[in-house]
Amino acid sequence: MNCTHHNGNQVSMICLAPHKCYYQRRLCAVCFYEHEVKKKQTAPIEIFQGMVLQKLKELKVNDSSELTTQRMNFKEMVTSTQKKIKQIWDELAESIKQIYEVVEIEDKFYLNFINGNVNPIELSYTDLDKLVQIIIGKTLDVTDNQKKSYLEQLELTKKYWQETQALYQKFNTELMDVLQFIKKKVTNQQENIQLLKEIKQVYNGKCKWKNMKHELNKLDGHSSCVNSVCFSPDGTTLASGSGNSPFIYNSKKSLDNSIRLWNVKTGQQKAMLDGHSDSVLSVCFSPDGTTLASGSEDKSICLWDVKTGQQNAKLDGHSDYVRSVCFSPDGTKLASGSDDNSIRLWDVKTGQQKAKLDGHSNDVNTVCFSPDGTTLASGSGNVNSLIQGDNSIRLWDVKTGQQNAKLEGHSSYVRSVCFSPDGTKLASGSDDNSIRLWDVKTGQLTAKLDGHSSQVYSVCFSPDGTTLASGSGNVNSLIQGDNSIRLWDVKTGEQKAQLDGHSESIWSVCFSPDSTTLASGSYDSIRLWDVETGQQILLSHNRHIEISAQSKLPIFPNNILSGSANSNITILQISQNPTLEAQGALILKGEFINYQGIDLRSQFKSKGSCFLESQIDQN
Repeated sequence: MNCTHHNGNQVSMICLAPHKCYYQRRLCAVCFYEHEVKKKQTAPIEIFQGMVLQKLKELKVNDSSELTTQRMNFKEMVTSTQKKIKQIWDELAESIKQIYEVVEIEDKFYLNFINGNVNPIELSYTDLDKLVQIIIGKTLDVTDNQKKSYLEQLELTKKYWQETQALYQKFNTELMDVLQFIKKKVTNQQENIQLLKEIKQVYNGKCKWKNMKHELNKLDGHSSCVNSVCFSPDGTTLASGSGNSPFIYNSKKSLDNSIRLWNVKTGQQKAMLDGHSDSVLSVCFSPDGTTLASGSEDKSICLWDVKTGQQNAKLDGHSDYVRSVCFSPDGTKLASGSDDNSIRLWDVKTGQQKAKLDGHSNDVNTVCFSPDGTTLASGSGNVNSLIQGDNSIRLWDVKTGQQNAKLEGHSSYVRSVCFSPDGTKLASGSDDNSIRLWDVKTGQLTAKLDGHSSQVYSVCFSPDGTTLASGSGNVNSLIQGDNSIRLWDVKTGEQKAQLDGHSESIWSVCFSPDSTTLASGSYDSIRLWDVETGQQILLSHNRHIEISAQSKLPIFPNNILSGSANSNITILQISQNPTLEAQGALILKGEFINYQGIDLRSQFKSKGSCFLESQIDQN
């Protein structure tokens, strides 16, 4: 491999000094002389390779038997524990049900007699004897004492269960701390693996940045999980909301509770909207694109002026997390779903609550207006899988606030619902790993789309109605999640494509208005995908960094500046004419000062050129 600092010299040594190496640890003989490091802090390439191999053998990285055994044991333990807890809960629930039934039957017998619905002559001996014992003065005392005993046992059971829930919450909080520690360790290990890959590239003579494209498709800026993404109606802007993962209850507050607006074409951040004091769980543009709504774990809804980034209004009313917000098609109403089990309808102009829709018995995680604005769909469930949840979808009449239908079929938490553009179908994603399609008019299930191996957190129809996108993952980071996006043919129900790239759960997916681009939000990043090809989109402000290892830069055969500059400098031929003609040049590094002593960097930039040295340092 040729030295990038001294043309014609071969890299022969690796720098081992504990510093940020100016020569990127690849040294030729001249580099070694200029670098002024001690000899023992360098190693010839062959010896360095042997040193690395020896360390890897000592770490036993190729011996996975112990890890495999531990993984299987842990998996069996988790599965066994889940089964035992479920069995205990099922038995307890059945016992409680039986106790209530016994008490109710006893009470019903006496109430029927009081209401004159019982003829003593027609009673069985047992029931008639009960009435005789009442006259004697024994039965009611015994029955009353027995009833009190049952109720005391039920109250005691309730107390034990509340204590169990408190213990579960404490365990969950402590477990999250352990998971964060594990995740940090895994990140460090991944960084080490990446370092080893770079070392391997040194031997193979490959460019370090050859595959940098894969890291340039992301919109980076959030420091916490991206819970929600939404395209503006004109498709030029993407909004994102951040915070803790929306279904991990953690006592530690999120550091990034912001909303960010991105230029879809360039990937540049346009604005950051701060105002929520806790995680932002949902964002939604108004139909005219002038207003953005956001729902948060701080129990509030905020309305933002998209142009100025200022907060126009704050809607308070929910008593728990606001998990979902959605504008009506005419933009006059906003629907919100909350962990307080309610749905609320708001007047966007005044900020006043217009209606409260009650019916769900658990968290309302998702709400969506039909295209004609007459119907609102909602999905519910209980994030605690030990407790039987609502797990239903409900359709509401927006005008009257009455429930039109209840769609049942999912066996676990309903995470996301979305109407098709023509309003005839409703898609739903659930913790039962399935996607279901419903006929809105009849309320009947028309299709079940199976393919994800983990919870389906988000579903979204393309505006042209031909494709359904879904995002998946696992809220429990100890268990490897699906972490994929799938595209489905709405007509046939067949899977069209699987988009892989995220390393964490995908919380939100959203199509652009022209159906050509899909945005996805995850714990690791925001990504944009070309729907037709299934490939990640390389954003225009990053395209200049995509370097081919095979590209050859034209250089002067003889250094024409040898009289006034160091002979080791490689000169890139920018233009043979006195007028600067460089348009969009990719410039790795160097000083660009003309014979008059004027720095030409600003002129290069004005022509669309980019200096890669600063970009590489940032990455």
